[in-house]
Amino acid sequence: MSTELKDSTAAPSPWEQATLFINGKKVEWRAELVLLRGQENEVTVEAPPVIARALNLGLADNGGLETVASPEFGAWVAPVNGKFTWKITPDTGKSGRITLVFFSREVLVPWEHRSLVISSNLADEADVKIDGAAVPAGGNWFYRDKAQTVTLIPKPNSPLAGLPVTLTCVIKSGFGISVVSAPAFGSERTTYSWVVTGKTRSGTFQLALAGKGMSTPITLAVSKLLSNNLADEADVKIDYGTVPAGGNWFYRDKAQTVSLIPRSDSPLWGLPVTLTCTVKSGLGAADVVSEPAFGSERTSTYTWAVTGKTRSGTFQLALAGKGMTTPITLAVSKLLSNNLADEADVKIDGVAVPAGGNWFYRDKAQTVTLIPKSGSPLAGLPVKLTCAIKSGLDVANVVSAPAFGSEPTTHSWAVTGNTKSGTFQLALSGKGMTTPITLAVSKLLSNNLADEVEVKIGGKSVPSRGNVFIRGQAQEVTLVPKPGSPIAGHNITLSCKLLQGLSEGDIQSAPPFEGVGGPNWRWQLTGYNRSGTFEISVVGEGMSIPVKIAVSKLLSNNLADEAVVKIDGIDVSNNEVPYLKDSKRVITLTPKPGSPLDGALVSLRWIRGDGIVEQDLSVTPNLNIDTATYYWDVSSPSAKHGTFELGLAMEGLDTILALPVSRKIIAKYFLDDKEISGVQTISRLNPYYLRVEVSPGVSRIYVDGTQGEYLFMPYLNEWFDASGGMVRWLMTAGVNHKPEQTVFFDYSSEYSAREKVEFISRPA
Repeated sequence: MSTELKDSTAAPSPWEQATLFINGKKVEWRAELVLLRGQENEVTVEAPPVIARALNLGLADNGGLETVASPEFGAWVAPVNGKFTWKITPDTGKSGRITLVFFSREVLVPWEHRSLVISSNLADEADVKIDGAAVPAGGNWFYRDKAQTVTLIPKPNSPLAGLPVTLTCVIKSGFGISVVSAPAFGSERTTYSWVVTGKTRSGTFQLALAGKGMSTPITLAVSKLLSNNLADEADVKIDYGTVPAGGNWFYRDKAQTVSLIPRSDSPLWGLPVTLTCTVKSGLGAADVVSEPAFGSERTSTYTWAVTGKTRSGTFQLALAGKGMTTPITLAVSKLLSNNLADEADVKIDGVAVPAGGNWFYRDKAQTVTLIPKSGSPLAGLPVKLTCAIKSGLDVANVVSAPAFGSEPTTHSWAVTGNTKSGTFQLALSGKGMTTPITLAVSKLLSNNLADEVEVKIGGKSVPSRGNVFIRGQAQEVTLVPKPGSPIAGHNITLSCKLLQGLSEGDIQSAPPFEGVGGPNWRWQLTGYNRSGTFEISVVGEGMSIPVKIAVSKLLSNNLADEAVVKIDGIDVSNNEVPYLKDSKRVITLTPKPGSPLDGALVSLRWIRGDGIVEQDLSVTPNLNIDTATYYWDVSSPSAKHGTFELGLAMEGLDTILALPVSRKIIAKYFLDDKEISGVQTISRLNPYYLRVEVSPGVSRIYVDGTQGEYLFMPYLNEWFDASGGMVRWLMTAGVNHKPEQTVFFDYSSEYSAREKVEFISRPA
């Protein structure tokens, strides 16, 4: 080996005809010899005999080194095959410089060579630094387009300076990777400094420095070439999922793993990476923690367990690779409670949900809205609305847009019930949260109140003809939920429309009209002052169709104020009404002008009897049967006699309009003490006694005999006192009289109450 000696002023020398070889390699003229320490170096000289028939190798300066030669220094050596050869071995463990001198008897001037003694391993002579720092065992980090200076620094007392050294680069991985150097790779340098730059792509490469003539170069640990932008080298996942563009959701006291995952072709592993956190809103610095801690460098595993706590807010995570200029800054993360109720309130159609639940109406959508609380970063979280049927409904009877079970981020749903009435319960679940908002049970009703309740007045269903109210008498209007209806607790109001004959204030309600009828829907209605008609309606809050109750009538508590009663067409009076065994009376009731009685139900009632019982009467329609025809046929076909009282009662009226006392009369007729009936045959000129016996209570009888010419004593055609229970006449049919005679017995001057006896006379 040799290193060139630059001396342009030296005069030509005979020794230029000789050639020097070190370990078989030619040493250029005036180049410095390089001998490797601790090993045998072969020194060979080829010279023509004109300048050297024998040579003597001497050690002019040992440089403080122990160096041995074979043949020995100072011995004359003859050529062998034209070559002079020595084996020179410098001592192990020390480098330096020595001076060798060749002597020849043919040349007066000796041939002197300054010789460098160094190790065969460049690492024994020098250290390598990159950007002034020792190369780590794991290799150096390079960044694209960012030059780093590779420097070879001779060790103290090393004679390396000036020895040509070459820097080379071998690409280890990375398709298309480019690494350049200034000065260029492969060129020999004696200044020992190279500016190395990686470009284009990431990958790995290995640098090596070789000293000229040395057998062992310095091969550096594999270097890694990275982008300056960490995002080119790795992806970030949180709990093994890609970070969404809108940021990640964290939940209080629930750790999530932030992982930096190098791409398949990236040599990132081992680079120190730091995770940092910046609070954006609502949080304190201690509200987001990491294990390992924020700001610490990670090289072996790029994972951090990040936990938020205490309150809700936003924060931003960033990952920075050491030496890189551009970190990965994640989209702002949002920290929420695990309980959705801590983050938002629910409104239905813009109103808070009442403790008793919300009312829904068939085919009428209502908007369920989740409204974030002040300071909550809930917006954008997928939230699911679900529906659980509680009673009366099928799953298809409650629908939503967006659909139940979907996870919209708009937090608004149009919920509609249909077909049936019943109850259901809505719940809202935030994605990733453990505690949903479960709303109070909602009730689905028909829009038609009549589908949900039945109206009763006085505890009875309202007839189609309407109800009858009596002045001054309160009646209770109540609503009864139909089986399966969830309407209990619903706000229902009662209204009243005055129709015929009534004025403001004539119908009053407690609670007042247009007011809610309490939790049990009860109103006390009372009419006053005058008779007339009115219409009441019950209206369910939120319903489109009220229950309109059939027109009601307000009547006096005295039936006589409302109608005219007649018996057999005769206005009733205080006089008794006679009934004979075969007689029938017609009782009629005629509403007075302006009275709303018509259509109200009225019945003929038994009041009392003396000698006559209810069963002794024949009444059509029957007693105690409500009717709106106001016409009754009354007879008493029994053989009993006595008195009885009937009365007219209106539905809803406690009092009865009593009719005049009726008297059942039993009359018997006798001819000469023989009871007779029908047509009797008598003999002319033969006197007979005609007698009538009547039941008690008959005071007089009018006897009419004008249609015959029999002789009666006393005379007929007048009233006879019957208070004694009997009246008698002497009757004779004359020869010249007509043979027929009919005698009529009238028991009332007001009502038709007549019986008759017929006679036919024959010659004696």
